[in-house]
Amino acid sequence: MPKRISVLELTNRVLDSFCTVGRVMAQVILVTMFVSVVIGVIARYGFNSPLAFVNEYVPYMMVAVSLLALNWALRQKSHIRVDVAIRLLSPKKQAWLMVFTDIISIVIVAVMLKAFIGLAHLSIVSHTISLTILETPLGLVQLSMPIGIGFLLIELLRTTVISIKSALSFSKSGS
Repeated sequence: MPKRISVLELTNRVLDSFCTVGRVMAQVILVTMFVSVVIGVIARYGFNSPLAFVNEYVPYMMVAVSLLALNWALRQKSHIRVDVAIRLLSPKKQAWLMVFTDIISIVIVAVMLKAFIGLAHLSIVSHTISLTILETPLGLVQLSMPIGIGFLLIELLRTTVISIKSALSFSKSGS
């Protein structure tokens, strides 16, 4: 009989997969961006024939990479953090401050997610296109924003649960 997986373990696996999906999507886009820039430079300076798609799509890809990799960066604890003042607090106060900042982050990211969904939806419904010769449908490009921010929100919820457990463990131990 196969081993039963706990709800917590299943949830962790699902969240890990979201993190992996965001990271892999960002990696693929990053490689695509690199190849596009190299081809663009060769076309421009080697053949005196610049490629319009490079100038338009590379900035879109930069935004997509940044947003899609946010949840992975949070999982790896590689976000920039200034903790000089925080280190002066007791471990218990640090834990509760982390809970507080996690909750504020969730609210901010949820508001951003709502705004990005609205923007992408409006662009798709109104068939908004870029004002370039390529006339790129912007709604499709803008979908990376709610996807990346949604992945970040899911990861923030996970880290907040961990922060709450940590803070509660200090309260139980009386530290």
